[in-house]
Amino acid sequence: MDTLYTLLVGGVGGPRISDGVDQATRPATHEFPYLVAPNPNPPDLMTVMTALLAPPEPEVEAA
Repeated sequence: MDTLYTLLVGGVGGPRISDGVDQATRPATHEFPYLVAPNPNPPDLMTVMTALLAPPEPEVEAA
């Protein structure tokens, strides 16, 4: 996905764009249908949304 985002947003020579996901929370199994049980400790949705929607820190002016 990172490659696709990079190409869509910045083109071939643009800076790398990342979705922030570098690996699966649990590896896939080696037997069909390759599914594992759900993540036993999923992140709290409210915590994630609060962090994403937090107001930006005010900039301090240099004196």
